Formats: sequence, C-alpha cells, structure tokens
Amino acid sequence: QMRVNCGFVPATHWVHSEGEGRSRIVGEVSHFIDLLQSLTNSPVTRVHAERISGDNQSTVNNDNVVIALKFTDGSVGSLTYSGTGDKAYSREALEIFFDGKTISSRDFRVSELHGTGKTVAFKTRRQEIGYTEELQHFVNCVSGKETLLVSPDEMFGTMKTIFAIEKSLATANAVSLEKF
Repeated sequence: QMRVNCGFVPATHWVHSEGEGRSRIVGEVSHFIDLLQSLTNSPVTRVHAERISGDNQSTVNNDNVVIALKFTDGSVGSLTYSGTGDKAYSREALEIFFDGKTISSRDFRVSELHGTGKTVAFKTRRQEIGYTEELQHFVNCVSGKETLLVSPDEMFGTMKTIFAIEKSLATANAVSLEKF
C-alpha cells in the first residue's frame, strides 16, 4: 500500500487545467502506479477509485483519492493520494506485505524489513528522487549506451491504468483494463 500526502494545490493552478496539466492523477499518480507495477513485476488488470466529495471550495476533489489495484499476478494494492494533509507530515509511505514479512518505507529515506522476529533498518542521508538518474538514463539511451528500462508497452499500460482510474472516478465503478 502506498500513501502520498501530496500537499494542496489550488484549483486555479495550471496542473488542474484541462488544456495544460489535466490533473495530478495524470501528472503524479502515474509514477506511483509505475512503482507498484515494478514492485509486483506485474501490470494492473483492474482499478476502483473513489474521491472525496462535497462543496468545500478549498479542496480539489480529484486530489484526494483512494485507488484499489488488482495485478495480473494476483496481488492487490492500494494508493491513497491526498492533498488535504499537513505539509509537515511525511510525504510518502509504502508498506509491502509478503511471505510473513513486511517492508515499510517513509519518504524513501527510512526503510525497515520486519520478519522472523528481526527488524533491519536502512537509512539514507537524503532522499533520492531520481531526476539526475532519469536524465542520465535518457542521454545514455539516445546515445546508444543503454536500452530503455521501461518498455513502450509498460508506458502505455501505465497510461491505460490512469485513464481507467479517471473512468472509475467518473462512474464510481471498478474498471477492468482487459475491456478498456
């Protein structure tokens, strides 16, 4: 399960503009879908998304969603993406449960592996967001030194998942990607 405390962005911001940014689901949630697919080594087959509702003018409803994901390997995942939390609170939290073990990570700085009565902690000095590595990988791909880490099919699959999430939000129903 993934939790993102993304911070408030006003409805007038370009990221919410239909012509420019479209939504934070398209611009940001896609990265977390990529992460969950990478961790399961499996594409998404079905989504069900819900957003907050109401007339509170200080929130953007689509910035506050919970998404249930089903993967082809049988795994399930959840993504909570919220723009209403406290900025001082951690931005990202990840928990993975498998084979009697649990991995937890907070802001990709402090991670712990719990299992068989032991806890092993991993800490980094600073958060590695990956911008530098992504640009270097792009340069290496263009110059022929490396091949893409993510195939075009995986990229299109992620966008198909994002569009299915948007459809689920619009219809309040689960959406199968096999029929989408």
